[in-house]
Amino acid sequence: NRGAFAGGVDELSIYDTALDSSAVAGLYAAVTAVPTTAPMPTAAPQIAPTASDPLVARYAFSNGLAAEDSDMYLDGTVYGANVTAGRDGGDALAFYDSDAYVEFPAAVTASLTGDASRTICLWLKLGNISTSNGAIFSYGTSYGNDAENGMFALETLSNGTHFGVDFLSEYYDAEVTIGAAGDLKWHHFCLSYEYPAWVLYFDGAEAASGNAPLNTGSSNALRVGAHPNRGAFAGGVDELSIYDTA
Repeated sequence: NRGAFAGGVDELSIYDTALDSSAVAGLYAAVTAVPTTAPMPTAAPQIAPTASDPLVARYAFSNGLAAEDSDMYLDGTVYGANVTAGRDGGDALAFYDSDAYVEFPAAVTASLTGDASRTICLWLKLGNISTSNGAIFSYGTSYGNDAENGMFALETLSNGTHFGVDFLSEYYDAEVTIGAAGDLKWHHFCLSYEYPAWVLYFDGAEAASGNAPLNTGSSNALRVGAHPNRGAFAGGVDELSIYDTA
């Protein structure tokens, strides 16, 4: 019931899943140059199908801007923060008072409310100024009848070695001591949540964990640096990444 195809065919691959655009691009990129001598038969390139990308947004803070790597509609707005040298010689942002913060559009955390799974990672270089309840990052509901368990935040508590995992819970917020963080060098932090468990990672290793209910609201947009009802974070921030999975 079909006519005959006239032409050549090479390297047929069949998958039991739908390939996304990056996998298809990988298949195309795997094509080798035309050989100048008779080639030996070679196997078709093996491109593993990729799962949906859990990355929601990523910010390198180049040139002191909060531009998202691939979607301008997710760009944040920088208020009062200064450009400083990043961990790899590029740019980062420096925060020193309550007027310095970055605010991101609601779309960044739209799927990361309630008890949805999430992870927020960033590089920090803590300043030599002690801050209490200094908001490294935070978003959610911070007041009113829906405030209980309504925040998702990581804070500095004092002297660069004490941190708060803050869900604004009457029953559960955690204080974590990380002595190595107070050396005024760049360190990597990630806070992840998958109901009912949270984990705080420091330089790639688990630093603390626990169980807690979450009902993160949407009243306050994601901010890095100062946040309503929280103090100011003092230090540098680089390479913020936000994921919709733990």
